Amino acid sequence: MSALTTDLDLKVPVIAAPMAGGASTPALVVAAARVGGLGFLAAGYKTPQALSDQMDTMRTEESRSVSMFLPPTRYLSTPPPSEPMPRRFR
Repeated sequence: MSALTTDLDLKVPVIAAPMAGGASTPALVVAAARVGGLGFLAAGYKTPQALSDQMDTMRTEESRSVSMFLPPTRYLSTPPPSEPMPRRFR
């Protein structure tokens, strides 16, 4: 295995990349973790509550991660949510 998979303590060289738009689901993240890989949940277009709910479904897995990006406001068709990010995500 590579230095990256060794550094991440992965059992298999599987990294499920985050894919915004629906392909990256909690089920995919959990599946990657269960075979010894690392799964990422895409969070860029989710509300804080939706992200929190999805993270709760993954909480028991050892190998999980969340990928978050914040596009510049000028590119958003709707303004970002006004609700604050839950404390555990800051």
